[in-house]
Amino acid sequence: MSFNNLIIIIILIAMVGLHAKVEKSLRSQGVRYTTNRRALIEALDNTPGPLTVEELYRVTEPRIPYSSIYRDVRVLTDTQVLTLHHGADRSNRFELAEWLSGHHHHLVCVPCMAISDVSLSPDSERRLARLAESAAAASGYRVTGHSLEIEGLCPDCAS
Repeated sequence: MSFNNLIIIIILIAMVGLHAKVEKSLRSQGVRYTTNRRALIEALDNTPGPLTVEELYRVTEPRIPYSSIYRDVRVLTDTQVLTLHHGADRSNRFELAEWLSGHHHHLVCVPCMAISDVSLSPDSERRLARLAESAAAASGYRVTGHSLEIEGLCPDCAS
């Protein structure tokens, strides 16, 4: 077996695990895991950051009608399979919920609005959590989670 074939097998096993988790979660909430919803999950799993409905339309094969994408991202968001992010350009962007994709933050390119996922080292994550606790305590809030968006220029816009 070639190295490339081994990589493909590993990716397929991971995808099966992802789909099984999503299907189990949806089924427990009385929601079907349709072919279109499966395609949206695959598209979001294969991208480096949150996507808009328009971007989801462009990356799914075969094409899913816009009306179906809007309906399905609403269902997947309501069932906590997807997380909704409001982009700096006021667009709604969707990504897999953290229980599926792991905890991460975002790099946002201000000119082109590209968004990429970024993970921090455990030490940096602990410092960020302490900073969030301190900021919340000053206002009487109790922290239940945190996310960080770092704005800047992507490599294409910076050149």
